[in-house]
Amino acid sequence: MFEPRRLRALPMIFSRSAPKREKPLVLHIDDEADILGFVALAIRELGVDVLSASTAAEGIKKAEREKPDLVLLDIMMPGTDGYDACRVIKQRVAGVKVLMMTALAQMKDVEKALAQGADGYITKPFSLQKLREKVREALGLPADPQA
Repeated sequence: MFEPRRLRALPMIFSRSAPKREKPLVLHIDDEADILGFVALAIRELGVDVLSASTAAEGIKKAEREKPDLVLLDIMMPGTDGYDACRVIKQRVAGVKVLMMTALAQMKDVEKALAQGADGYITKPFSLQKLREKVREALGLPADPQA
């Protein structure tokens, strides 16, 4: 028998929107374990949750599954590079912001990242203050009163 109330539940079952969470979620993709740990410690202080991935392929899968609010993405990684990962993540995860984090500081590198959909660019090495400032800005968090 046809039950209209069951149809109302279907959009919730098939919805691909971001899950409701109390804190913003940041996904950091970098092939250097030390940087993954360092960045996670630094930005957790902002009151965000952090997921990490050590390859672009792993990061793309996590982005699709978890739908982060922000992705911090290294460019130079083995296999799929950050440019391609940025393009794929932006295509598959609606509304996600991507900040590229890399030692590549030439203007052509910045332009290429922006052309792939990146919302911003941070060059390594960076200060903790600069990193937190960029993450706050990307997530729309209030400025640090002590900065």
